[in-house]
Amino acid sequence: MKNIYFKVVNILKGVRNKIAFYPTALAIFGISFAFFMLYLERTGISQYFFEKLPVLMVDNGDTALAILGSLITSLISMMVFSFSMVMLLLSQASNNYSPRLLPGLISNKVHQIVLGIFLATILYLIFVLFSIEPAEEKYTIPGFSVLVGILFTVACIYSFIYFIHNISQNIQINNILEQRYREARKRLKQWIKEEEEINEEFPADEEWYEYYATNSGYFQHISYSNLMVICTENKTRLSILPVRGFFVLEDLPLFRSEKELDEKTLSSILSNLHFSRGSL
Repeated sequence: MKNIYFKVVNILKGVRNKIAFYPTALAIFGISFAFFMLYLERTGISQYFFEKLPVLMVDNGDTALAILGSLITSLISMMVFSFSMVMLLLSQASNNYSPRLLPGLISNKVHQIVLGIFLATILYLIFVLFSIEPAEEKYTIPGFSVLVGILFTVACIYSFIYFIHNISQNIQINNILEQRYREARKRLKQWIKEEEEINEEFPADEEWYEYYATNSGYFQHISYSNLMVICTENKTRLSILPVRGFFVLEDLPLFRSEKELDEKTLSSILSNLHFSRGSL
């Protein structure tokens, strides 16, 4: 049961780090918000705004269809242009600097969120578009939903401007070096602080039980929180032998344990040591 729990936790962490996580989450939000707005339309929210702010409301079904169709087409064109430019810049960065820069640029959460904003707005406009009938009367047109869609489009335009600025800055070698320096400095400070908080020294592990890798690949990362739970429950300590980023061959020493481990515990530990066929 614990193995299943650890595997689920690792899968969720892996999904969160995928490039499609934020776009998918925001796309689901866009669809959900569209249904929420259509629910508000049934309560008469558009009629209220027609009476209070008629200058901002669309009172013709054909006009609303034309506006939404134009917005959807424009946003799709803008999104295609934006990420075509990203692919071009990534290609230039790979050729001019190093392919090892690409994972950091691709996984930039700012770019993922901008893509998600575009997808959410497009899906929202599509669902609102489907709810409009050209022959509808003035007070039955979802004018407020159309107004919200226009505001979302304005937000997309500003997101596009910020995206252009951000990607143009991230591709410059001095900014790349500065960002890597800040990340390394922050991580080193965190490690130094953690070591200072440890009161006892880690004992020599030459006489500990040694366990071997069950597959080959680049040693990527460790699920520390899960391993801490396993070590606490089994009252043992672990010594991880390979350095992160190194290629580990099958049947070579992977870690040592202060106490001998049963098959179930060993399987749990191995499931929290992650490997990849590609380099970091």
